[in-house]
Amino acid sequence: MGLAIEYKNVHTLKKLNKVIQQSTFSSNFVSLFMGEIEKNGHLFYVNAGHPAPILVSGEQVTDLGPTGIVLGFLNDIELHRSHIYLDPGSTLVLYTDGLFERQDTSEDQFGENRLKELVIENQNLEAKEIVDLILKSAFEFGNSKNWEDDVTLVVIKRNKI
Repeated sequence: MGLAIEYKNVHTLKKLNKVIQQSTFSSNFVSLFMGEIEKNGHLFYVNAGHPAPILVSGEQVTDLGPTGIVLGFLNDIELHRSHIYLDPGSTLVLYTDGLFERQDTSEDQFGENRLKELVIENQNLEAKEIVDLILKSAFEFGNSKNWEDDVTLVVIKRNKI
């Protein structure tokens, strides 16, 4: 799509937006989170209307909210890049809405608060263990029925120095 060393995230995503907008119906859109993590722990990101990833460091939880609207809805969009620092030992969780919208028999949702609590309580685990725990918890919350929506979950841990 044109992501190269000389292109920045915002430029690339604006270009992608035009391609999506011109090749689909105006009612179609794509949410997207794109980030670059530097070795020193700095994360530069663009969040085009995607569910806000969470950064957990101890008891502190930070939402990495939108820095622009979804791609494909308008021909020309405003996006900007944001920045956050990942402390050593911190846990970054990226997910799609199929996870927190999972419902139990009472139609209550798994929710973002339950997700945050799970990560806070288990941030000492390895990234794969956190992924497994979250997916198991959400699956059981939905009474172990088939998933109704697609679910993507990525956990990134910054090693302690």
